[in-house]
Amino acid sequence: MVPAPGAPGPPRDSLGSCPRVPTCEGTSSKASDCLQPSSSSSFQLSSRLSTATSGAERSPLCQAPKRGMAAAALLEAGLARVLYYPTLLYTLFRGNMPGRGHRDWYHRIDPTVLLGALPLRSMTRRLVQDENVRGVITMNEEYETRFLCNSSKEWKKVGVEQLRLSTVDMTGVPTLANLQKGVEFVLKYQSLGQCVYVHCKAGRSRSATMVAAYLIQVHNWSPEEAVRFITKIRPHIHVRPGQLEVLKEFYKEITPGAAKNEASHT
Repeated sequence: MVPAPGAPGPPRDSLGSCPRVPTCEGTSSKASDCLQPSSSSSFQLSSRLSTATSGAERSPLCQAPKRGMAAAALLEAGLARVLYYPTLLYTLFRGNMPGRGHRDWYHRIDPTVLLGALPLRSMTRRLVQDENVRGVITMNEEYETRFLCNSSKEWKKVGVEQLRLSTVDMTGVPTLANLQKGVEFVLKYQSLGQCVYVHCKAGRSRSATMVAAYLIQVHNWSPEEAVRFITKIRPHIHVRPGQLEVLKEFYKEITPGAAKNEASHT
């Protein structure tokens, strides 16, 4: 357990609905006529299908859900930026608070992995020399680490490789592909007998999700088992429902029969 460093500076409607794809209904009294159209009717049907499909793609109602999702993602990303420094100050405050409200800046999860908050520049010597850190997994977006942490080049100068797997703060969920990349990265340094520091802003959600994926891979644990294990060491982690869901996807990918077992319980 390591105390925090000193605080740094600053119902679909009929109107506008997607066009219906034409069928053979009403054009022939025999099913065989529909199944075996003439060349001319085949051409007409193909043309009508093409027109219907392109019309569906242009329909505002069909595009509305995608636009809504994109707008929601932009809103979440913007909110994360606005709240970044206030929530960072809170993290620093809890890290320096004495007594029961204190939160350690980082914890060692096992001989290979350390899970924590931002690796501030003032922590570099301690992490490299005392903790044998040779790899860093950064779950933050670039703006979060621009002023307070080492850049990739600065890490490289002290013999540390950085892997950035950008995930939006507060509401973001690491992708399955990024979880796989991160686990491979940790296993590489594990084979060398060296350590990896996994972090986000506060070391609670994004980075905890990554560390849980690593534990699932190494121990063949369920997502819930992995999260419980981390919580015993770093009690203030908070793996959100969406993050737990992607861990379940990861578990299915690496565990033979996991999907079958899950289906049998439903």
